[in-house]
Amino acid sequence: MTSKYALAAWFCAVSALSCSAAPRLDAVVGKAVQPSSADDPGHPVLHRLNRAEYDNSVHELLGTELRPAEAFPSDDHGFGFDNNAGVLSISPIQFQLYEQAAQLLAAEALAPLPPPSTTRVIEGETLHSSFGGQRATAFNLSNNGSVVAKFELPAPGKYRVMIRAWGEQAGSAVVRMRVSVAGHDLLTTDVPNVAESPGTFGREMSLVAGSAPVEVSFLNDAFERKSRRDRNLLIDSVSVTGPLDTPAEAQARRARVLICDPARGGEPCLRQILTRFAERAFRRPLRTGEVDRLLRLVASAVESGESVEHGIELAVRGILLSPQFLFRPELDAQPQSLIVRRLDPYEVASRLSYFLWSSMPDAQLFRDAQSGALDDPAFVRREAERMLANPRSLSLVDDFAGQWLLFRALDEHQVDSSLSDFDDRTRADLGQETRLFIAEFLHEPLPIERLLTARFSFLNDNLARYYGLQAQPGPAFGKVMLDSPERGGLLRQASLLTISSLPHRSSPVKRGKWVLGQLLCSEPPPPPPGVPQIPHQDFSKATLREMLKAHRDKPECAVCHNVLDPIGLALENYDAIGRFRASDHGQPVDAHGTLPDGTVLNGPDDLSRAIARDPRFPACVAEKLYVYALGRGLEPQDRQELDRILKELGGRGFSFSDLIAEVVQSNGFRYRRGEAPELEGIAP
Repeated sequence: MTSKYALAAWFCAVSALSCSAAPRLDAVVGKAVQPSSADDPGHPVLHRLNRAEYDNSVHELLGTELRPAEAFPSDDHGFGFDNNAGVLSISPIQFQLYEQAAQLLAAEALAPLPPPSTTRVIEGETLHSSFGGQRATAFNLSNNGSVVAKFELPAPGKYRVMIRAWGEQAGSAVVRMRVSVAGHDLLTTDVPNVAESPGTFGREMSLVAGSAPVEVSFLNDAFERKSRRDRNLLIDSVSVTGPLDTPAEAQARRARVLICDPARGGEPCLRQILTRFAERAFRRPLRTGEVDRLLRLVASAVESGESVEHGIELAVRGILLSPQFLFRPELDAQPQSLIVRRLDPYEVASRLSYFLWSSMPDAQLFRDAQSGALDDPAFVRREAERMLANPRSLSLVDDFAGQWLLFRALDEHQVDSSLSDFDDRTRADLGQETRLFIAEFLHEPLPIERLLTARFSFLNDNLARYYGLQAQPGPAFGKVMLDSPERGGLLRQASLLTISSLPHRSSPVKRGKWVLGQLLCSEPPPPPPGVPQIPHQDFSKATLREMLKAHRDKPECAVCHNVLDPIGLALENYDAIGRFRASDHGQPVDAHGTLPDGTVLNGPDDLSRAIARDPRFPACVAEKLYVYALGRGLEPQDRQELDRILKELGGRGFSFSDLIAEVVQSNGFRYRRGEAPELEGIAP
């Protein structure tokens, strides 16, 4: 597309489809409140879609399998979550990436039917890289680094990318390889194969037409001095097969946009196409003049010699670049007024869908908004129940629970290479256990305290072996009842024990901090400056418990460590990767401790029961969910609303579905106000 069209798309997105709106006085509730009032719902700021929300939204809108947000900068976090509107800024580089994504998505959505699938192969001995050299029939990556095989793809769609490779093995670890395509990670894997039996590694992914460089990286070069053996990765060939899409799949994507034939239907059909697509993308009915501006954009493309379909593609790009799509606008008729207003039904629909699904509303929500049913809090509650039963609600597991409990960090957590039981399969399985465990509580009416005391989990054969359990399920995950005191509840899941450890050993301090911060919302302050950390030393001279006692003996450390240490030491039966142990460095593990209030803990059972009984635990769960649902930090008046919710729920024994139902009916979720201008020249 020429720069002229790119400029037109920019103008359409930022000028013609801007965030201005006529006043909507019918939406204002005529009751003025002060910011300190218990009825004050607060003033949420303009909410940009985060990366997960963007990818989920374009998937629902276009049916694409592309995940363009993987190339976006990481989202900042506020109050523990990456959906906090106050920190979701937008930079020039991010807008450039939005523009690239819009071009790719629009081109895929309106791509013609795919050509026949073909296989393109690049032999390893033809590749070039400064990190290695050619062998007779392969490319030898002899140093950590990459080699790139360049492909040109004829059309967007699904492709199968395969690497045939083997390793020259040396040392205790096997050759490690990462593959990415056009900057997107395809896979990271061990290559245990040798020259006599090369392995084939790869998978399918959605790609766009044009350049598709396949980058193969060697990650763990090593040289074994004693045997003089060198670890290398050898690439025999790289192949790309596709497009694998059937004409029916491509036609289904086109039909999401082309709901009629513009060649036959003329301008009425064009108007219908653009109105339908823009309303879905903007998550509301169009305002006067919006579709006319899009029609002028199509007309401009046609006048320049392009096809009508190309003009529609340009309009789709403009819609995807519009602030109305990239943000979730909630526009106040009087932005500087403290008058509280009820959100209009389309705004409630968006709040519901991005809270429970991290994505745009479905057709049912849109119909409910159109009918006005979402003005009724009881109906909002019923909609939340329907949405929780939908598989899309699993986004709450990764996007809410994964950040609340921090287990999203498991993928990047560093583990000492000497802990050989911890491989990539086990890392993935540990994360899946926690995801399935949390999902059970989202979809079943289980009291949240059982998160800590449950006698079941979700295991496969690999995790059963890892945990040393008698139960031997198959390779697929299944619900398993536990009869071992070593496992059960969140605190004994290896995913959480691992992310709250150091790479080489357990950390009672980190584990105590995790419990206080994530489960009790009572995170301790940072240590005072100049206090040394516990060294990585010879434990034959002093046990970890003895070193922690030395910290507690310092007055400046005692206040925090008197709380942190008993909690963390109660979990000392678990090593740095969550395996149970009775001894450590030849000494029996002592897992007892006494909290400042006199509560005696002797191992994980006592700790789990103590937290389950602590009134701070259900209050903390409610606070975390409320912050995530609102997409902002708590303001003073929110504390009163949370107290009301907890009182309504009875304080404890409630389920996640009970809590979600109260949150979506709350003032903070269904109402908002403007923000008064700051008064200048007046002393506080």
